[in-house]
Amino acid sequence: MKRWRVLFIDAYDSFSNNLISFLESDLCLDVTRVFIDDPIDDFPTYAKAFAAIVAGPGPGHPANTRDIGLISHVWQLEDYHVVPALGICLGFQSLVLHHGGCVDPLPIPRHGTETQITTNGRSIFQHTTTISSVQYHSLHASLNGSSHDIDDSSDDQDNSLWKIQTKCPELEPLAWDLSSANDIQYASNPKRILMAVKHITKPFYGIQFHPESICSSNLAKQVLREWWREVLEWHCMPHTTPLRSKDDLNLNLRDRKVSCKTKSLDFEAVEEMTLPAPEDTNSDGLGTPLSSCSSSDSPPNFYPRSRQLLHEVILQRDLTLPQLRDLIKSDGEDVIVLDSEMRPNEEVATCSILAIIPKEATRYDYITGQNSVRITHGSNLRTLDIEGGIFQFLKSVLSENKIDEGHLESPFWGGLMGFVTYEAGLETIGVRLSEPREERPDVSFAFVERSIIIDHFRKLIYVQSIKHDDFQWIRWTCKEIRERSVQSSGIEVGPFEPPLLGLRTTSLPKITEDQFPSPHSISLPKEEDYRHKISACKQLISAGESYELCLTSQASATTSKGSQEEDWQRYLRLRQLNPAPFAAFIRLGTMTLLSTSPERFMSWSRPEATEGGLLASNCQLRPIKGTVKKVRCSQNGTEETVSLREATALLSSPKERAENLMIVDLIRHDLHGAIGVGKVVVKKLMAVEEYETVYQLVSVIEGEMLTNPTDRLSDRQSVCGIDVLAASLPPGSMTGAPKRRSCQWLQSIEGNKPRSVYSGVVGYMCVGGGGDFSVVIRSVFKWEDSLKSEDTWYIGAGGAITTLSTEEAEWDEMQTKMRSTMSLFAHAEDLTNGHENLA
Repeated sequence: MKRWRVLFIDAYDSFSNNLISFLESDLCLDVTRVFIDDPIDDFPTYAKAFAAIVAGPGPGHPANTRDIGLISHVWQLEDYHVVPALGICLGFQSLVLHHGGCVDPLPIPRHGTETQITTNGRSIFQHTTTISSVQYHSLHASLNGSSHDIDDSSDDQDNSLWKIQTKCPELEPLAWDLSSANDIQYASNPKRILMAVKHITKPFYGIQFHPESICSSNLAKQVLREWWREVLEWHCMPHTTPLRSKDDLNLNLRDRKVSCKTKSLDFEAVEEMTLPAPEDTNSDGLGTPLSSCSSSDSPPNFYPRSRQLLHEVILQRDLTLPQLRDLIKSDGEDVIVLDSEMRPNEEVATCSILAIIPKEATRYDYITGQNSVRITHGSNLRTLDIEGGIFQFLKSVLSENKIDEGHLESPFWGGLMGFVTYEAGLETIGVRLSEPREERPDVSFAFVERSIIIDHFRKLIYVQSIKHDDFQWIRWTCKEIRERSVQSSGIEVGPFEPPLLGLRTTSLPKITEDQFPSPHSISLPKEEDYRHKISACKQLISAGESYELCLTSQASATTSKGSQEEDWQRYLRLRQLNPAPFAAFIRLGTMTLLSTSPERFMSWSRPEATEGGLLASNCQLRPIKGTVKKVRCSQNGTEETVSLREATALLSSPKERAENLMIVDLIRHDLHGAIGVGKVVVKKLMAVEEYETVYQLVSVIEGEMLTNPTDRLSDRQSVCGIDVLAASLPPGSMTGAPKRRSCQWLQSIEGNKPRSVYSGVVGYMCVGGGGDFSVVIRSVFKWEDSLKSEDTWYIGAGGAITTLSTEEAEWDEMQTKMRSTMSLFAHAEDLTNGHENLA
């Protein structure tokens, strides 16, 4: 079946891919994307190659050329060059503004809010007079040249809704939002907000709402189907000028360079045509395919090309993760522990991983803005130039060391383990970093050959190695584990036997803050400064620059220089304070991280063969957004506990739901745009989960990845996993939406201070094909400096700022999160506002 071709003009929005996915999958259209700033000189001629145009949503104001770019050319099309077009959100506002209307700020912006929209039941709203849809807009369009479209004193208000206004005689109103009159939260907004229009003579349409949102109703999505029906009807009308032939079109577009991925025009009325090759597939970095390595990108071959997994499985008995770590520790060596012991979860966190990283292990370090990777292998250090980017390079490392068979119950066989900073994520979406920056790695991964896995539900320990003929180490390690088990429990640990499923009940020794020397000083965010930043965020949201801004702040604690063992003890104290499913202790190069993160960023499963001969695996993201403290101060000054039921009610508020919904829609966009992702579904939407100090709102988004085993570029699922990882950074729960514009503003608001490891991700990419990363929150980290006699630990915390945020509530939420980790260095009552000298 031939597919009609549609042009999508992307205004760098973080929901565009959701729209494109709907157009391609539901309407069976062939969509070509261009960006608003792509260099198309003769737009009318270029546009005639398409059956229709969609002018997408985005940040900014339609009066600003830099915000709408090519969209302004759509509404200028005349006569022969007219192409049916649909403007959505920003595109809708530009349509109204171009035809004589005005666009003004809403007193209270609507972002992530679900509202009832009243329609006239005609045109693209055929057969329905009311739909439920999600809105994302700070500005609103008016047809009469003022901020209010309808005179409230009119005797016939219902009929006046559908009258064509004298200031915009070419636009007919089709739909309105009338909900503000009955919603006290939005009472200061106009009682009637224009939601849709159509041009009376041209096939131009516009809608303010977002039908592609996960919370928009099926009737809202039906609007897109009805729009396409009207497009097809327009093409069948006798006045429609036939589209140009293949030869004419190629003649006119010859030598043109368009920075978008073009596809062949392949619909019924037109022969197939070919457009010029693109310069840049995707300007914002999302969904850009990672091509094969050039020769200069190939990793040095420190390891044998043919690998196999050696392993032995024994019963865990009463051994704890700290006890196992004590068995394998070696002072001065790097170490990575991915720890779910304190809060295992059968759904997402069943195992803990101890990586053995000897001094001769290979580590790959990358600093943003540089076209090289630093490779440390034992005492050898070399720098390798790379052309395809760091994720492309890591992709080739896994490809060189892939393993096809192993124990399927073990999540990690060996491979890359490490971290990606927030700044490395910014680089993937084209956000320029502030200069100068310290020479510290933004991406750092060790290649792990030996590891120990603890399955907390099956009570099993996997002792593993992918080193050649490493049987002796496995035997020695298993022997040590068995002996330690006898010492701790008096029960001999034998070889693998069918396990008794269930959680370990052995209590862990308590570690108190008295075991650590007091910090020399503590620096905390100032309330006045943070409130000022909240206000700045809300002003930007009101101006249409963002839907949501995930603002953060940073504290620090200076301590005496500690050994790795002292750092490990601090970590054990932290995980005791904040039990979490995605905790981690990482010492890699000069960076040490103690993390008790509750949030998975992204995981992907090992590939499995399908009936069609493809390899399929599942990718999952679990954003957390929306927080309620478990303990609050009552009116009489005493502390009281918040129940799960009460927390659920609080987290059902429009503000909390909006925070989560915006990130869910953003992540759907990231997944839809990623290479290899075919099917995206929301498995869990805004479920309440309980943690040690807070309740949080959690959603689960999954995508199915399909690869061809005969295609060398993607013959392992871990390779496709890296594609999705690169396309999804930085974590949407730490940025806001639209991601690119929000991150640019956040850099300025936060004083161009690097977040570093905080807001980044840590995890692994397995040589067998899987991967798992958590978001670095509820964490402390430090960078070692041999020239200093002290350690400086950094602690980040923050929250999502929306139009419904209050300064007091956001300051309180940030402090709650920060105290959960700062209490590692001081008693909660000592954590006062500002700076403290505790020496």
